[in-house]
This record gives sequence, C-alpha cells and structure tokens, in this order.
Amino acid sequence: MPIDRITRKDIIKILEHIKEDKGLHETANRVHTQLNSIFMYAVTYEYIPTNIVRDIDKGIVIGARKKKHYPTFTKEQDIKGLLLSIDDYNGDYSTQMALKILPYVFLRSFNIRHAEWSEIDLKNKVWTIPASKMKTKIEFVLPLPPQVIKLIEELQKNKLSNKYLFPSSRDRDRPISDNTMISAIRRMGYSKDEFVPHGFRSMFSTVVNKKGNNEGDHYTKDVVEALLAHVEVNRVRGAYNRSDNRGILKPMRELISWYADYLDEVKND
Repeated sequence: MPIDRITRKDIIKILEHIKEDKGLHETANRVHTQLNSIFMYAVTYEYIPTNIVRDIDKGIVIGARKKKHYPTFTKEQDIKGLLLSIDDYNGDYSTQMALKILPYVFLRSFNIRHAEWSEIDLKNKVWTIPASKMKTKIEFVLPLPPQVIKLIEELQKNKLSNKYLFPSSRDRDRPISDNTMISAIRRMGYSKDEFVPHGFRSMFSTVVNKKGNNEGDHYTKDVVEALLAHVEVNRVRGAYNRSDNRGILKPMRELISWYADYLDEVKND
C-alpha cells in the first residue's frame, strides 16, 4: 500500500494487534517509533503532507506497560524448602555458588552471573557494580553480609577464572548463562510458575516489609529500594546529601545483615 494511502486507523489497528493479540507491549512501542521515523522522512521529502503517526497518542493506543510480577515464596516453610534445595544442589560449582549467594544479595540475574573479581572489595565488605551493568545506569554499591563474605572467600580458594566469580563450565572466559540458573531451579523441582531467579528480589521486599509492619523494625521503604537498586534510590541519595549510594551504606548494611540472618534462621529452624 502506498504510504499516502495509509490512515491512522490502519496504524492503530496494527499497534493494537501487536499489543493485544500477540501480547508484545515493547514491540508495539518500537513499531510506533519506527513508523514515526518513516513518516517523518516521507514528510521531509514531500511524499506525504503530514505525519499522521505523530498524532497517535501512544498512551491511549498502547498504554502503559503492565508491571511484571515474578513468582516467589514468602511463607517461611516455602523459603526454607528452597534454601535447603539450593544447599543440596549438586550441579557445577559456579552454579552452586551463585545460587547460594543470590538469596542473600537478591541482585538481578545479569548482575550475579556477570560478577567480576574486580568489583569485590572484601576488606570493606562491599560489591561495587559499575553503571554500565546496572539497569538504572548508575553505579551501585552493595554492602555484603558476613554470610556472603564467607562464600566469596570460599570461591577465592577455588577460583575458576581470573575475571568472573561464576564462569561457565564450558568456557571459563564467559559467565554462566541465565538458562543455567533457571535450569538449576527446575532441577530442584520448581516450575516456572513457582519460582525464578528474579523471585529472590520479590522475596526480600515482601519479607522485609511484612516483618517491619508486624514487628516494628525501623527499616524504611527508602532503604529497601536502595538495596534493590531501583530508580527511586535517586530520591534517597538526596536525603543523604551524597552523589551516590555510599552515604546510606550503614542502614543498607544493617538491613541486608538482618535479612541474611533471617534466612539462616528460617533454613535452620
């Protein structure tokens, strides 16, 4: 169809089909952007008089992206079962150790898998992830609880790569893959509808918020958000008058240490 015969209804129909029938919200957004560029080009060179894509309200046609909820566990019995399953996992060493550390630090899968020795400071007990690796594009400093320090020291003694903490068993110059982590959890008996690696983040947030409400703990939403490295941490930085999250390391360390102890208590109860 010639571009000058395409109508807004044609474009809206395509975008709605991608979003509703295929469930591809981000794809619909990208298609809208690409069509806008094409029509701008056509207007510039006078193939068409106006850019009809520009007048389509994405907020109405495509809408906001629905927040994805990852399956997780929040009941202590389920958490205990998961932690014990991780301890009993007998897969390759890198995957074993990544799964043992992940519950305590609840990082995104990419950050745990791509962890490098240069990011770890055992003396100051912090893990500094560069901005280039962060979803927020802001450097993230994570205080490490004693449990994680102990596991990392064990990793050091059995170091498999000079770069990555968790190198692939197939290629020590590459980190383990996301599929490796997911497959390990499946081998433990958990389906994709029961638990995924990202679920450790939801577990932390839910448990801490619930405990804080029930037991009067002083852990604020700001500190929880800071530990999760959410965009909201920008607001927290302002409160502490620092350009990065180092100014709030003390309350972050207190909370992550409390949570690590909580996990151990649940597992050993």
